[in-house]
Order: sequence, then C-alpha cells, then structure tokens
Amino acid sequence: MIHKFRDILEHDMDMLILEEFACSTEFSKIFLNKVNISDAKVLSTWQSKTDSELGESDMTVVLEYNNKKIALLIEDKIDAIAMTEQPARYVLRGNKGVVDGEYDSYYIFIVAPQDYLEKNEKAKEYPNSVSYEEIRDYFENLKDTRSSFKLAQLNQAIEKQKSGYQVVKNELATDFWNKYVEYKNQNFPNLNLIVNNDIKPANGIWTYFRTVNKYMLIYHKSDKGYVDLTLNGKADKQETIKSILINIVGNYYEQGYEVVKTGKSCAIRIKVPVVIFSEPFETQKEFIAQAFSAVEKLYTLSIKLDLAGIYDL
Repeated sequence: MIHKFRDILEHDMDMLILEEFACSTEFSKIFLNKVNISDAKVLSTWQSKTDSELGESDMTVVLEYNNKKIALLIEDKIDAIAMTEQPARYVLRGNKGVVDGEYDSYYIFIVAPQDYLEKNEKAKEYPNSVSYEEIRDYFENLKDTRSSFKLAQLNQAIEKQKSGYQVVKNELATDFWNKYVEYKNQNFPNLNLIVNNDIKPANGIWTYFRTVNKYMLIYHKSDKGYVDLTLNGKADKQETIKSILINIVGNYYEQGYEVVKTGKSCAIRIKVPVVIFSEPFETQKEFIAQAFSAVEKLYTLSIKLDLAGIYDL
C-alpha cells in the first residue's frame, strides 16, 4: 500500500507522537529509557501547551511514576531553525509547572531527524533527544498496516529535513531586528514580543506578540503597513465582532480600527507606516514608535475582547 502526503508539518509529527504516547507503553519507553524511567503510566497529553509569558511547548506528556507526576516537555523540529531562547524557555516552563503543582518533576526533549540533531548547534543544548529514525525503527518492528502509514509520514519528514528551507541571514535586517527588540524592551516592556531567533532574511518581516488569550495574536506586518489583532478561526464571525467592537469602543472606524478577514481568521487592523527591515533602524524610528503604539492599543483591546467573551461565540 502506498501513502503520499502533500507536505508534512511539525504539527503532523506532534500528533503522531502524542497518539503513540496515548496508545502504546512500548512507544513511551523510547523516551523514558533515555532518562532511566520504567513502568510509567501516561496520565495526559497536550499539544501546543502555551504560557502567555513563557511561550509554547510543542508537546507535554504527564506520566505517573513511583506515585509522582513527571512531565516530558518535547520540542519538535523538522527543518526549522532551532530558536535562540527555546531551550532556556523550556526550563522556565518546566519550573513553573512544578511550582504550579502540575507535576513533581520534568524532563526536556527535542525530537527531530538525526541529521538535524547532529548538525544544529542550538539543538544540542536540549538535555535529551529522540531522533525520527528511532521512532521509525519502532514502527518498522510492528509490521502492521497502520504502522506502514506512520512510516510513510516519518520518511517524508526525514526527507524534508534533508532538502529543507534555510534562512539566509541578512546583516542589515538582523541588525534592525536586534534594535527593534531593544527598542521594545526599553519603551514598551509590557508587550510580549515573540523572539524566535536572531537571524533575519532580507525580505519582509512580520513580528508578532502574545495577548491574554492564546487564540489572539498581534502581528506587525511591517512591509504591509498594518498592525493586526488576529482572532484565529473567526473569519465567519466578522459582523458579530464588529458589533462587539462597537459596544466596547463606539465608532471603531473613526478611532482607526478596521475589521478584515484574513484567511480563516478575522483581524482588527490599524494602519501604520511601512517599515523596511533591510534599511537603517535610525531612519525609521518614528515609524517604529507608531507601530508599537498601535500594538499597545490592540493589546489593551484584546483584554476587553477577552472579557467580553469573544471566544464564547
């Protein structure tokens, strides 16, 4: 039987791995043997567990072992850059989970193709790793129809890594990005800018910010001249969102807001000057200030929308 996929994304691999944790004790041993744990029972799995301040863990698996709860916090990579702060943020989220009583201890993993684990320096900072090839070996040993489907998915993910897209660093854009982050920290410290990496390409850059609700993100679409508060999955609720916005701020259009459809989402938009990351930061500082002011305005609005139950619609 032949299985083909248009593309394999990290989300697809997350779901494959979490399904096996939920269904197979033998699969769990691939991870648990790395940290000398045996006979642990899976209590819960969580894809994309997000903290508003500390970011996102791709996969969180909580197990019971010796009457204690332990968590596996797992980063998944196919071919994307291993972000600068990601390993440290996993530690912070792990510590917070212990303090909050979600589990008693934790272990951090990265899962990726073997070639990625060997060649990516940032990936080596994770304390534990499992390769896609190890997971592939597990399915090969099962020799059933279901496993043949999983094997096809794994093989395509491994091949994707070998020919994957690599960001080409542009010095001007990267310098601009570092100054952009510094400006935010000095002037708008309350805004939660997501700092994924310090390598930027020459083409247009969109930065994004977390809000109080994980389904609402604020995007500074620098090359378009927009700042958008994006409400994920709400494309069909555009008119309802307009009504709620009127209740909160009155005539929203006069206050500089637009409500637009963006793919499967709906966005509340503020127009700002275009910013070009490949040009000097100092010549665009005034534009940057306007953009951050718009982000702050939309962040305040996001709190009010969340209180209004925008995601109870």
